[in-house]
Amino acid sequence: ANGAGGQGEVSAGAMAPLHRTQTHLHALHGALDRTSFSTAWRAVASSINKLLVTEVAMEAVFTTSGGERFSRDCEAFVSLFQPYTPRPANFFKELREACILLTLDHKTADTLIGMFELNEDENIDEKTQTEEMQLMLDKFGVLKMTPEQASCVLSQRKNC
Repeated sequence: ANGAGGQGEVSAGAMAPLHRTQTHLHALHGALDRTSFSTAWRAVASSINKLLVTEVAMEAVFTTSGGERFSRDCEAFVSLFQPYTPRPANFFKELREACILLTLDHKTADTLIGMFELNEDENIDEKTQTEEMQLMLDKFGVLKMTPEQASCVLSQRKNC
């Protein structure tokens, strides 16, 4: 599975899961009718999106190069679905947003984290805080993730 889009190598740890996923998708494609396969690949995409966001992006600690590597690996997973839909990235929006946050330059990420922390300290209602934080995220193309989710991903960054 070489779906990194020419932006570097897929990490060794991603190679086996990428290959297994590609093999299983191909087998399902051959075994199921069109409607059933469409339902199946969408469920697989949703599961991969959720798994990589909640179990990796929100749990692992990322250096700058680690965030970039994770982003390349994610692009490879998304590309596995290219044969089945013209815009596979549409099924991985939260994952794309996690990659955006993990690959922001240090200054921008620190500024965003600082704004989140400042908003938490202000004496304004929670709804207004959430709306203000969402507006900040929107500027970076983070539209689906909640401010809490985005803050969790940002907190996984390690400055080195």
